[in-house]
Amino acid sequence: MKVKRLKISNFRNYASQLVEFKSGINFLIGKNAQGKTNLLEAIYISSLGHSPRTNKERDTIKWDTTTAKIALEIERRSGTVKLETHISKNHKKIVTINDIPILRIGELLGQLNVIYFSPDELSLIKDAANQRRRFLDINISQIKKPYFYTLGRYNKILSQRNRLLKQISANKASHDTLAVWDSQLAKEGAQIILTRQKFIQNLTPYICLAHASLTSLKEQIALTYETSIVTKETTSREVNNSPHLETEIENLFLQRLTTTRERDIGLGHTSTGPHRDDIKLSVNDVDVRLFGSQGQQRTATLSLKLGLFKLYENLLKEAPVLLLDDVFSELDEARKQNLLDFCKGQSQTIITGVDTLLNDKAVADILKQTHSNIFYIENGSVKV
Repeated sequence: MKVKRLKISNFRNYASQLVEFKSGINFLIGKNAQGKTNLLEAIYISSLGHSPRTNKERDTIKWDTTTAKIALEIERRSGTVKLETHISKNHKKIVTINDIPILRIGELLGQLNVIYFSPDELSLIKDAANQRRRFLDINISQIKKPYFYTLGRYNKILSQRNRLLKQISANKASHDTLAVWDSQLAKEGAQIILTRQKFIQNLTPYICLAHASLTSLKEQIALTYETSIVTKETTSREVNNSPHLETEIENLFLQRLTTTRERDIGLGHTSTGPHRDDIKLSVNDVDVRLFGSQGQQRTATLSLKLGLFKLYENLLKEAPVLLLDDVFSELDEARKQNLLDFCKGQSQTIITGVDTLLNDKAVADILKQTHSNIFYIENGSVKV
């Protein structure tokens, strides 16, 4: 899987720009605030249908215009695919695959798989659990599209249950009506929990290998899915070989909803379920979310991304595109070298960096060893 051509119009600080990427490592080099990250953002939007930097899509439109367009041509094992995204300040976004408009964003998932890292990704470790749940949901949806629709159903049912809880609290509805929503929520929630558990168990070996490589075997990382619905014994079970586990989780979830019902009515929202779950990351048996240094958190985040890359490659039999934004700014020389060695063996990596990056010894060595491609970015313009 490779990005062949990216053409953007009125996107961020670009009026019009065509970039033809190549296999191997592509370096986007330039001073700060010239538009390097904007190119990665455009590719990410083409992959997942939303920006990694803002929830307001209109913010990506060039300030003096009303519409923006991203046109991406990708090369897949099955052939060439053209993805286009039209963003407007006044109209709904339009996404097309090979010139055919899609009706739901779920149809876009899996067309172009990308693994994205930026300094902002540290929020995955440092911030609240919702960031880690988002990480799970985005990546599982790319690998397993039905999960995306299960998640949508769950969130809709959850919203209905929460609305009913508020009505019951205000004596405007009966307790009896909760049973229907509890049953539906438990059914969809069990699928989500089990799928996440499978994902974590499958991802863990790849993360461990990536972390061991980045740290030259000096640190060990562990990954655990934390949920209030099931016991530790259930969580640690080999989920891929437990055919009745989903029914077991559904029953446990239903029991939990019954137990917490009065509390939920008082709170006005559902206090338990996969929408409250988390991922625990430990480095050398220390919870890196709470006690890890900035360097450990950065390396743990990067290990998640590289492990994810390998999981995608093995499950889908096609490597995703690796997008690394300003990844070298706080890595020591050994970790830079280990990361570049990883990138060297991949079909396509796109890396941004300041203009002094090319003077870095590890980068200079890679440039000598491989046919890496260098693009110079200046004020919304790309030069080879």
